[in-house]
Amino acid sequence: PAHVLQLGRSAEDAAAFKRMLKEVNRLYLGTTVLILLDLSYVSRFWTQFESWMSMQYATPDGLKPAVGTKNERHHIVCIQNAASQATLYTTALVDNWADQTPQQAHAFLSKPDVTVTNQSDKEAQLPKIKALDATVQGAFGELAQQLEDELTASKAAAAHADAELTPWETLNERRRARGTEVLSLGRVWRLRFFRPSGSAPARGLRLAPTRHIADLHT
Repeated sequence: PAHVLQLGRSAEDAAAFKRMLKEVNRLYLGTTVLILLDLSYVSRFWTQFESWMSMQYATPDGLKPAVGTKNERHHIVCIQNAASQATLYTTALVDNWADQTPQQAHAFLSKPDVTVTNQSDKEAQLPKIKALDATVQGAFGELAQQLEDELTASKAAAAHADAELTPWETLNERRRARGTEVLSLGRVWRLRFFRPSGSAPARGLRLAPTRHIADLHT
């Protein structure tokens, strides 16, 4: 069909894939990564790019090495021909990427011997690698601003609630001071003294409903 691309993706799928590809680096900065390491792994762009990101973690000051810290989250399993010398290849991969800065990672991955199936992928990602520190710092800055805005809004809401409540409290305190009002489940009841019918003068207490709290201002 005309709407199906050569690679078997529809136009909608291709657009979604392109959009996600631009943000794929964020996934490896925030999740646990299982690295299946074979001999071709260290020559390919995407695998090394992902390895480097899995060995970093995001901070307000940019990327920091995660290896050897509580933020370490990568796991390496050597497969195929690499399995016979798993310790050697695992150590080499970690030593190569654990402490690389974004600038160093960019310089390494931009070399022509780092292969990629679609050269356009490499060309699109390389500038983002170099700017990744600034991107992470910006994300933390946006989060901090969002939290500050929410705190400001919360304080404003509390102040508004206090302003609404103060007149009611003042009125209620005045009536309570006169001994004429008590509150029960949102309704004001008036305390009245009465003399029981047909009895000698005596003082008693009777509750009679008056107005709802909402009417106190009227």
